Amino acid sequence: MRPTRVPDPPQSFLSALQLKYAGDPAEGQAQPRKIFFSGKVAEEVGFEKIRRQQAQLDELQFVILDGVQVASASLPADADKGQPSIGQVCPKVRELDLSRNLFERFGPVVEICSELKLLRSLRVKCVLLVSTDYLLWIQC
Repeated sequence: MRPTRVPDPPQSFLSALQLKYAGDPAEGQAQPRKIFFSGKVAEEVGFEKIRRQQAQLDELQFVILDGVQVASASLPADADKGQPSIGQVCPKVRELDLSRNLFERFGPVVEICSELKLLRSLRVKCVLLVSTDYLLWIQC
């Protein structure tokens, strides 16, 4: 932990989903580095096709948003923009991982899950939930 580092700002479920799966892959990333195996150079092949498939958020079935500073289902600014609901953006999600995020209550997790009608599996590990009566740490 570095006390001088500015923490990443909390974000909503949809903004984290957009950033991870539909964000520009070149944005914020350096040029691909060369990978060497036994003295030979390996080349990345086929990743662009995978990125295009993942960018179709309405087709995603497995969503992993662990450690991406999700704090809520939506932020107040999202409602002002008239952003579509979670169920409209990714209606086919069957498995969801929201581990290591910034949830203080379980309410936002329930709100997210209530919109995912096909959801069958939810993983929420390493989250510090704060209540007026107790402090709960979900084990890693």
